[in-house]
This record gives sequence, C-alpha cells and structure tokens, in this order.
Amino acid sequence: MLFSSSLLFLTSRQVCLEPLSGSDRLRKNNNCLPRTEAALATQPFAFVPARQVRQAEAALREGDIIMLTAARPGLDMKHVGLAVRQPDGRMHLLHASSDAGQVIISTLPLSDYVLAHPRLSGIRVARLRGSGLLTADGSPR
Repeated sequence: MLFSSSLLFLTSRQVCLEPLSGSDRLRKNNNCLPRTEAALATQPFAFVPARQVRQAEAALREGDIIMLTAARPGLDMKHVGLAVRQPDGRMHLLHASSDAGQVIISTLPLSDYVLAHPRLSGIRVARLRGSGLLTADGSPR
C-alpha cells in the first residue's frame, strides 16, 4: 500500500525538542529541517497496514529492519527494530524498549505487537543487500 504524509513533526516541535530548540543551528543551515521534511512529504512510501502484518510475516527474514509507521499526522515512523524468529515460529521485534529501559525481544509476535499499539498504523520493511557477512577489515567472510 502506498501512503503519502505531510511530514512536519520535527519542524512543528522545534521549541519542545531540546536539540532542535537551538534555532541558530537551523538558521545557519537555511532551515534545512523544514525543507527536508517538505521534500520527503512529496514521496509516497510503501507500507503494510496493521491489519495485514500477519500475512506479511511469512515474507520477512530474520534481520530485516522493521520500521513501525505512525498513525499520528505529520510523523512517518514511530519506532524501529529488527525481525527475529522465535521458537513459536513467528516473527518478533528486537528493539530498544523505552518501557523496559533496555533492548528486548517483544513477547508478542510482530503482528500482535502492532495491533496492540493503536498509535501504530503498520510497518515498513528494509532488507540489506547481499547474503555474505563481512569481517572486521571489510572483506567477505
């Protein structure tokens, strides 16, 4: 499903967000944040709606980057994590939990997790290209 959104979350909250409140930095960059949000808002993105995440789980691979899309107007992504298959055979979310204060694997399968959080509208998925691992020096393993 393609979705377009007006992105203005950061721009509209500069005063509230400590790192963005130093508007001198934004002025020096010719208000790059509002321009960037406006440019991104013109590009629709594909996502899986919350009610269809269960069907999409079959196509997910361990290590896929899962971006949880926001139901809130002006905000595109709310959270991010990695897909991890658990012993129940279902995909779960490995993520930094603000509630737990640490990195955890969700107790709920991914589709149930998304449905349990009404502020989420669905997911986007990214997969790294290539199948080989790299060593510390960058050579293929």
